[in-house]
Amino acid sequence: MKQFIFVGFYALLLAGSAAAQPFLGQPKFRCNQVNLARLEDYQSVTGFFDALGVPTQVRVFSTYVPNQVLSYRERATVAAGGTTDYVTWDITGRQTGTAVNYYFLLLPKAVPSTGTFEGELNTYFDRGQAGFSQNTMRCEIQARGGV
Repeated sequence: MKQFIFVGFYALLLAGSAAAQPFLGQPKFRCNQVNLARLEDYQSVTGFFDALGVPTQVRVFSTYVPNQVLSYRERATVAAGGTTDYVTWDITGRQTGTAVNYYFLLLPKAVPSTGTFEGELNTYFDRGQAGFSQNTMRCEIQARGGV
């Protein structure tokens, strides 16, 4: 049996396997950067998935400066630039500091309900005027439940 979950303009097809079930509740996820160029640029992303699979309460952290939240977005939106296998989520949100960075998280269209999966974080520094980074992320579903 196949199930469809509609997210924005994208229809995500989830196969009937245990690895691709729709989310019930608020599963928590965490993505950690795996390719390290400079330690001060190392980033992590945390958040939850709502019942439709949309990332919510998304935080981008600097892991170089403990507990420094670089950006917070209550609910991600689908952005242009996805692929046949990945959805590009705009997770740009409230930020500290004077520079405004744009953050885009690419996640598989069929995120597993448990375990690990790969993602990608694209960062445009100072609205893209100060460069761009593209980082592979190792993501995992950590738990279900509240904040």
